[in-house]
Amino acid sequence: MKNVPERFTWAADLVAPLPADHVLEIGCGAGLLIGLLATRLTTGELIALDKSGPMLQKAAQRNAAYITAGKVTLVTSEFANYTTAHPFDRIVSFNVNFFWKGQQAELKVLRQLIKPKGKIFAFFDTPFNNTIPQLAAQITQHLQQAGFGVLETVISQAPPRGSFCMIIQPAKKTLT
Repeated sequence: MKNVPERFTWAADLVAPLPADHVLEIGCGAGLLIGLLATRLTTGELIALDKSGPMLQKAAQRNAAYITAGKVTLVTSEFANYTTAHPFDRIVSFNVNFFWKGQQAELKVLRQLIKPKGKIFAFFDTPFNNTIPQLAAQITQHLQQAGFGVLETVISQAPPRGSFCMIIQPAKKTLT
């Protein structure tokens, strides 16, 4: 895709949805990542969620072919209010603040939307690489309190510096 910042290409490569995956993008904005993910789907579907109608209009223009083909559905909603009967294989977000704010209502919704073995890819941009450990530690604490585990934290080598991804899964429940 033309005019897409390199960090979105890096993100799509890291998420690497399988052809039949059911994918949710939280806070899709103008839809820069949508096409990069949708091209990898054959029988799968991408739901792109954003609370801003004007941003979704831009996303619709940018990704009209995928919407027409039935690979992408755009939804206007606050994440905390979003529900579906079909949990997701992969959930993706870029700079979504409920991760670092530890908003338990949103993290509870996230838990309901991901399949037990599904993966969540939470991407963040920071001004400097040296802030990543502190932010990742803060996010990890919030996630653990909400019943998630961090599988891996990946730091991008693509410009701008300071982009990283936390790959997250629901924590396995232990018997007591």
